[in-house]
Amino acid sequence: MKAKSITKIILTVFLASMLTLPLNLQTVKAEPTTIIVPDDYPTIRQAVNVANTGDTIYVRAGIYYENVILHSWDSGLRLVGENRDTTIINGGGRLWVMWVGADYTTVSGFTLRNGGYGYGGIRLDNSHNSLVNNTFISNNWVGIEILRSNDNTIQGNVIDSNTWWGILIDYDSSYNTIKSNDISYNHYGIGFSTHPSFPPGIIDNVIYHNNFVNNAEQVWINPWGGQIVTNIWDDGYPSGGNYWSDQYHGDCADHFTGPNQDIPGSDGIVDTPYHIDVDNQDNYPLVKPFGGLHDIGITGITTSETIVEQGYMLDINITVLNYGFYTETFNLTAYAKTTVISQTEVTLTSRNSATITFIWDTAGVALGNYIISAHATPVPNEIDRDDNYFEDGVVTIATPEYLAQKVIETIETWNLQKGTENSLSKKLEDILGLLEMGNENGAIHKLMDFINQVEALRGKKLNEEQADYLIEEAQRIIDFINE
Repeated sequence: MKAKSITKIILTVFLASMLTLPLNLQTVKAEPTTIIVPDDYPTIRQAVNVANTGDTIYVRAGIYYENVILHSWDSGLRLVGENRDTTIINGGGRLWVMWVGADYTTVSGFTLRNGGYGYGGIRLDNSHNSLVNNTFISNNWVGIEILRSNDNTIQGNVIDSNTWWGILIDYDSSYNTIKSNDISYNHYGIGFSTHPSFPPGIIDNVIYHNNFVNNAEQVWINPWGGQIVTNIWDDGYPSGGNYWSDQYHGDCADHFTGPNQDIPGSDGIVDTPYHIDVDNQDNYPLVKPFGGLHDIGITGITTSETIVEQGYMLDINITVLNYGFYTETFNLTAYAKTTVISQTEVTLTSRNSATITFIWDTAGVALGNYIISAHATPVPNEIDRDDNYFEDGVVTIATPEYLAQKVIETIETWNLQKGTENSLSKKLEDILGLLEMGNENGAIHKLMDFINQVEALRGKKLNEEQADYLIEEAQRIIDFINE
């Protein structure tokens, strides 16, 4: 008994001493990890169920028939598909393909399709500071719905062919950023729907650099209960707003630059705002679809003449524009058919244009028609390269004899009465003979007779278009001789 008492006393003293020591315990925090589907788990939902905050769920290419749900306790997860075009989540025609009720969530690199009737591709529901990026969302009731959610970013997605809305921003959702998305072939490109229980409405969502293309209605606004819908539709100048495929229904000229669009020049921004309603307008709509931060393009080619004699020094004017946000240096090359006329290096600052003049010496160039084109070498990280090549118009290198022969060949294609065709062609052949002998005065005299003959045949043996053509070409040959 005495030994037991001593043991109890020692244990009591030890415990008491432990309580008096400084408490220096640290929580062990799990390091973020990557879960691979289907390597680690066969479905995305199973991977979500075991994931911890900060984890990445990497989904390999394939078709996944499921509906993915992220609850509030799933905040901080990153869902990343291997390839946007081949990593497909098919909702099976029911519910939302993906429902996100978590904060700080990233969804990137998927195709989301075939959500249920009345549902859609992805819904952010009471989700904040989340990112939906580089995702293809199609063939749903609605592409993306943002409900009771703030401070999210919807960026770089393709949202098309959804039954009703491409993007629907529902009540109690403000301060979201919608940028750099392709939104096309939906009934409504983007929609807003307020609720009287959630004043003041839907405000200060920032929407810019999106391409709204061929939606039945680009913007739909439903201010239920008198709530306000006032959002920001551009990123200021010179960054710009959105591209609207229906902007050509109004004034879409680009003749001015600057914040007030009152300085002569072109900057890739339409000179007049895109009006949505009394509270919403895009102040700086884009002339062409947004093509990224680095984007140059050729906007036009003009020539000083369209028909010239061999040896003529022809001016070719090529206009280029820097649609991007950085100063770019590139090579600009002018072509006649596939032959290089000349090349020069061009440097352009952001949102500025320049017209470069090339001089084409046509001495020794074979007679005939030449398509004039230009090519601007793509700049680093340029995505939209379609307008780096531009082709416009034909220049004819000719002599008076060449022009007269072309007129004869044209007459032969008209199926005129034989007597009329022979008479006109004979006169032109006589003109050719005079030119070959160097008798320019005689050729001009014959050409005047030819013009009088055509006028006499107008409305009888020749229609108006044919008569106009023959007189115009005869006068052109006279002008060539007189030069």
